[in-house]
Amino acid sequence: YGLNINTVRYKEDIVNNIYNINVRSGGYTSLANNFGAKLYVADGVNNYGVYIDALNGTNSNYAIFANNGVSFFRDNVGIGTGSPDEALHVAGNMRLDGAFEDKDGQAGVSGQVLSTTATGTDWVDINTLAQNDWAVNGNNMNSLVSGNIGVNNTNPRSKLDVDGVLIEGQNTSMFGNNANDGSCVLSHGIATFHTVATDNNYMHIRLPYVVNVNSNMYHIRATGYRYRSGKTIDITWVGYCYALSSSIIEPNIINAGSPDFQVAQYVGSDNHIYLRFKGTTGNNYYQSFRIDSMAVGNGSILKKGDVQIISSPALTL
Repeated sequence: YGLNINTVRYKEDIVNNIYNINVRSGGYTSLANNFGAKLYVADGVNNYGVYIDALNGTNSNYAIFANNGVSFFRDNVGIGTGSPDEALHVAGNMRLDGAFEDKDGQAGVSGQVLSTTATGTDWVDINTLAQNDWAVNGNNMNSLVSGNIGVNNTNPRSKLDVDGVLIEGQNTSMFGNNANDGSCVLSHGIATFHTVATDNNYMHIRLPYVVNVNSNMYHIRATGYRYRSGKTIDITWVGYCYALSSSIIEPNIINAGSPDFQVAQYVGSDNHIYLRFKGTTGNNYYQSFRIDSMAVGNGSILKKGDVQIISSPALTL
C-alpha cells in the first residue's frame, strides 16, 4: 500500500464525521488546473484507479457521493458491466423518472415518437415519418400497399381478409349522441359448422344466456347451404331471456330460406337458451352454415366462443 489508513471508532469516541483523507485546496486563482487528487496507476495485471467498498452504513452506502460540480468521464461508463462498448452501457433494466432529451436537448411533447437520425435521435410527429405500409392523415389512416390486407392471417384473399369475428356498428343512436349501449352492433361469423356426416341430426345452437340468471335480448341468424336436399339456410331467432320469470319472452322465428326446415327455440336442461333447426328432406351431408349476431335492446355483443353448435338426434338438450 502506498498509503494505508485504518480508522477504527471505539465506543468511547464521540465523532460526528471521519475524514480518512481530507483535501482542501483553494485560493489559487491563477492556476490552470487545481486537482483535489490525481492518481496514476499503470503496469498492473488489473488496474483500478479507485476501488471503493462502502459497506454497512446505517442509512446509506455511497461508493461515490458528488455533492457539487460536473462529473466527467473520458472513456465509456459501464453500469452492471465491466466492459462497456458505448459512452453509457447499462446491463440491466433502466428507470428514467425525468424527460428523455434528443440530440437538440428537446424532451418532445405528448404523442411524438423518438426517431433515429443516424447520428442521433429526434422527437418527431408520427405523421411526418416516412412509412412504406401506412399513411396517417389527421385522424385517418390508409394503406399504401397495392395488395391485400390480412388480419390474423398472412395470406389474405381480398382487400381486407379477417380471420376471426368482425364486429361492426356504431355506439350512438340516430337521435344525436346518446349512447345506445351497443344496440344494432353486428358480430359476423361468431360460429361456423360444416359436416360430411349423412345423418339428419338436429342443429342445436347454445347461447351464453342462462334463463334464471341473465336478462338479455338476442337476435341470432343462421345462413348457409343444405347440399343434400339443395336447400338454403336462412333462419333468424329473436327473444328475451328473462331472469325474473326464468323463461323466454316475446320470441319469434323467421325462416327466410327453404320452407322445409323445422325451427324452434327452448330452454335446455342446463337452463341455457337453445335455438334449433332441422331439414325435413335429404340429410346433413355437406351441410354448412354460419352464425351472426346483432346486439338488440339490452342484449350483449357476442364474440367467438360465446355460442356453441351441437349436432344431436335429441329433440332437446
